[in-house]
Amino acid sequence: MMDGYTRMTETYLQRSGLRVATIWDDASPALRQAYEKNCRNLYGATVQNFKDMPSVAGSVEGGRLRFDKLVIPYAGSYEHLSGSLAREIRRWKRGEPLFLSYQVDVWGDLRVRRLIELQEQMKRDFPGKVEFVRADHYFNLYNEAQGLPFNLAMSAATDAGEGAAQLLDGTPATVWAAPEAGKATLLIDLGTQHQISRCVLRHAGDAGMDPALNTRDFALQASRDGKTWKTLAVLKGNKDNVTDVDFPPAAAKHLRILVNEPGGDSVARIADVEVYGKRL
Repeated sequence: MMDGYTRMTETYLQRSGLRVATIWDDASPALRQAYEKNCRNLYGATVQNFKDMPSVAGSVEGGRLRFDKLVIPYAGSYEHLSGSLAREIRRWKRGEPLFLSYQVDVWGDLRVRRLIELQEQMKRDFPGKVEFVRADHYFNLYNEAQGLPFNLAMSAATDAGEGAAQLLDGTPATVWAAPEAGKATLLIDLGTQHQISRCVLRHAGDAGMDPALNTRDFALQASRDGKTWKTLAVLKGNKDNVTDVDFPPAAAKHLRILVNEPGGDSVARIADVEVYGKRL
């Protein structure tokens, strides 16, 4: 039943574009394992704890998926939230980053304007120590800080011609298309050396276009110096809107995508690229 439920959840996540979920009111070890197994689209999940049970805790499943216990579920007032944040920050040992996730009651006092005021107050009270980030970046930064695989594409650069930024903007709503028909090559610079082990390609169909335009044949290659390349995976006859590929860990500073057979009109299109790895 858990497998069936989490597979359905993954379908919803893919269609909605959501990358983070909140689970009421704790999650059993078996359920956490099912989310990790079947919800590949999840960056992380927060776990509510209305009764403040000591047994409710954060965890990392499968070496990649963080379940983060909410400090407060549905904080109802500015004072409640700001007081909690201040106490947590003052107790912080500062040996490593402190990650705090909260949930707020946006139907009451804590509307967007008040949350912006809270951010400004925290930055005044704790200068240079506090950053508010959106949920997908929160879990990506957590994984990076803990030495877990994270999406390197969030800070990578690319050399794929005009419109190439659309490859790494985190959404399939924008699509990169080759300037001419035929084979195409995309180069992604990861900035520094990493050990990469997974790549997700979102094709034209994931952007709402005709699935016949999905990239059919392509290869993934890695390089430490941009000169010598190692083939990580070769895929042929693809019809899926999303290709999620695991491969043996490989050291890389550069990733190359060789489109050998584009979609139905012979123009290569890719809506988004995710590259997962750890810093070396």
